[in-house]
Amino acid sequence: MGLSVMILGLILFFGIHTLTTQRAARARVIGSLGEGGYKIGYSLASAAGLALIIWGFANYRATGWIDVW
Repeated sequence: MGLSVMILGLILFFGIHTLTTQRAARARVIGSLGEGGYKIGYSLASAAGLALIIWGFANYRATGWIDVW
């Protein structure tokens, strides 16, 4: 389960960061939420992704390593 949570966190973290490369989508989100709302949402989503990465890796490490390669 830890590895799945870590991968979910990576998808969330990198997915939210790709929003900055999509200028039109970013402008629409800023237009609907405002700049402050966008920054708060962006920060919360990034922090949630980072927390899932950390928690998932810690859980994965505590339950024993599975050699993927």
